[in-house]
Amino acid sequence: MARTLDETRRWMQLGTALISNAFKGLDDTNFAAEIELPGWTRGHLVAHLSANADAIGNLVHWAATGEPTPMYASQGQRNGEINAGSQKPGHRSRSGSIAQRRNSPK
Repeated sequence: MARTLDETRRWMQLGTALISNAFKGLDDTNFAAEIELPGWTRGHLVAHLSANADAIGNLVHWAATGEPTPMYASQGQRNGEINAGSQKPGHRSRSGSIAQRRNSPK
């Protein structure tokens, strides 16, 4: 059964709230903590979510315009963005920006 646009938006808002709340109140030490994904920290996870939001925006742009815009230029670019993002301070603001991306035009 297909979802309606309104159902999809509510589902997205719920997911965004769950993610934002999961990272609320964590400091940089918490973001440096390892998680169950080998070699990843919470910082890597937040960086991945943030970069993935941009990458999905690329696919939306492609669908809307017909202009080929892959998620990432390469696997190396993807990995590099995640690794670089995981090292930046201010993860709390980045995790909050995930919610803002859904309303931002590309």
